[in-house]
This record gives sequence, C-alpha cells and structure tokens, in this order.
Amino acid sequence: MNLDITALILKQEPVVYEGSEYLVTGSYGDGTVDLTNDYGTINITLSELEEGLEYAS
Repeated sequence: MNLDITALILKQEPVVYEGSEYLVTGSYGDGTVDLTNDYGTINITLSELEEGLEYAS
C-alpha cells in the first residue's frame, strides 16, 4: 500500500487503525506518524500503519 501521508494530514479525515478511528496529525523524518483520537496520540511507524490500517478515505 502506498499512503499519501501529507494528504491524510491535510484532509483531516479519519482513518481506522486496529479498530479505532484516528486523525493523522504528524509525520516525521524517521518514518513515524502521529495518530490522534479523543483518548490521546500514538506514534507508530509507517509500516505499522500500513499493516494495521483498515480504512482511509
């Protein structure tokens, strides 16, 4: 899967990662991204996002 992380950040549309809805709120040069929801923010690798992603608009 080839994700356009910048588009996900700019659109601010939710993605479903491992059963929970998040917004992609940050992307870093080390290959990690921030996912944020009402319960907090998690930092995961792009590989983890691609493996656990269930839905992205």
